[in-house]
Amino acid sequence: MPDDDDLAESMVGDGGDAFGGESEKPRGGPIPEFVLLVLKIVAGAIGAIIFIVTVVVITMGILNRGTQSQSFPVVSPEYEGKPPILAYSDSIGEVRARTADNPPQSVVVTVLLGYDKDNPQLVTEMLDRAPLFKDMIRSYFSSKTVDELQSTFESSIKMDIKEMINRTLINGEIKDVIFPDYNIYEF
Repeated sequence: MPDDDDLAESMVGDGGDAFGGESEKPRGGPIPEFVLLVLKIVAGAIGAIIFIVTVVVITMGILNRGTQSQSFPVVSPEYEGKPPILAYSDSIGEVRARTADNPPQSVVVTVLLGYDKDNPQLVTEMLDRAPLFKDMIRSYFSSKTVDELQSTFESSIKMDIKEMINRTLINGEIKDVIFPDYNIYEF
């Protein structure tokens, strides 16, 4: 029968403690623990990136599903192609007006009216009404301030004059208004 000393020595000598468990010592495997920890972090990051990319792709697919059937807006005929060739009447000539500012400033504008070449009755009517048109345009500029007559508003000024003149015409309408000279003078 073995001694108690031999029994105690056999239990402690084989690397176990007295209660049969293993003692805490560093693991001696082929891959150190810090390398395993780095690999776990990298795997988690790659998994997170794959998850985020998947969520974004699915979300964008859902959001873009409705926009695939949309079409482009119809282009207005005014902006389509080249503008028609018009004849221009200089029957109005130069218009001088004073602005509504205090003190007033002077506006000097040369106005040309564009119309279809194929309407001789319109040409005659425009010549007959030229003094009326000149007065209407002078009145228009006299009712505006210098801020309202800046070059940024030139297209709306031309549109207003075109509509104002077309309301008085009987034998057709003008298609365009141009200003070869457009000056505002401060006095």
